[in-house]
Amino acid sequence: MSIQSQILPTSGEYPALEIQRSGALGDASRPAILFLHGYTSGAWQFAEQAMPILAEDGWTSFALNLRGHGRSGGREGIRTARFADYASDVARAVAHIEGETGQTPILGGHSLGSVLVRNYAARHAVPAIALLSFGDIKLGMKGFMGWMIKRYPVQGMMGMLTGRPSAMFTKFGPQYDVMYAGHDRDAVRRNVERLMAQPDSDKVFMELGKLDLTQPVGNPPVFVMAGDRDPIASGGSVPALARKLGTKAVMLPGQAHDILAGPDWRTGVGHLRDWLNAQFPQVQS
Repeated sequence: MSIQSQILPTSGEYPALEIQRSGALGDASRPAILFLHGYTSGAWQFAEQAMPILAEDGWTSFALNLRGHGRSGGREGIRTARFADYASDVARAVAHIEGETGQTPILGGHSLGSVLVRNYAARHAVPAIALLSFGDIKLGMKGFMGWMIKRYPVQGMMGMLTGRPSAMFTKFGPQYDVMYAGHDRDAVRRNVERLMAQPDSDKVFMELGKLDLTQPVGNPPVFVMAGDRDPIASGGSVPALARKLGTKAVMLPGQAHDILAGPDWRTGVGHLRDWLNAQFPQVQS
C-alpha cells in the first residue's frame, strides 16, 4: 500500500505541515486514525510498517510530521518551539482530517506523540486514543533522567545543565540504548541515524515534566502499550497511566522504546491492530 504525502500550506504564523496517508478515503463506517510521532522522530515511524498493515484491514490512517520534522516547515525555529506550538500543529491536522473524512480521527501517539494525544483528548472529544511508549509523565521523566545520569553521566548532566537536553540524542549510543537496546546495532543503524539527524525542541523536552493533563473528554476507549525495557516508559509509569485511564497496559517483553518501527515491529503493530479492529469492526458492504 503506497503512502501519499500532502502539505498543509503556511497560514500566518503557522508553518507548512506534512501529513502522510495510507488507505483509501470514503469508509464512513469507522473513523480514520491520526498518528503523532515522538521526540527526534517523524511520520516514517508509522508510515513504513504500521500504516500499510492497517490499510490491509481497510483503515485509513494519517501520520503528521510536527513543525521542523520531515518535510514540514519551521525547521529553522525547531530548537525554541514550545509544547503549545506542537499542540497547535495537532489541532490543524485533526481539522484537516475532519474536512477530508467528515469525522474526528482516532488519535495514536508514540512517546511525545502520546502526550500530545492526551493533551488534545483532554480538551476535545475523540473516538479513541492509543498511547505508546510513554506512561505517567512525572514518574516516567524522573525514571528516565535517573537512567540517563547513571548510563551516560557526562552527556546527561551537560544536557540538563546547559538547557539543551536534545544534545543527549545526537550520539549513537544514547539513541540506540533508548530505542533499540538488545538488537544488533547494524540492523537498526539506519533508524538510529535518522533519529540522530532530526533536531528537536529543548523547550518542549523541559516542559514535559511540568504538564498536568486531565482525563480525556467523554471517556473514550484507551489503548496503552510499551516495551518492558524502555527507559523512557520507566519506573512503573506505564501501568500507572493505564490504571488512571481505566485500562490495563500491554507490556512487550524485551522491547525498548521503538515498538512500531524496530526489528520487533510486528508484535506491537499486531497488538494495536487487534485492539483497533475489536473497537471498530469493519462493516462489510
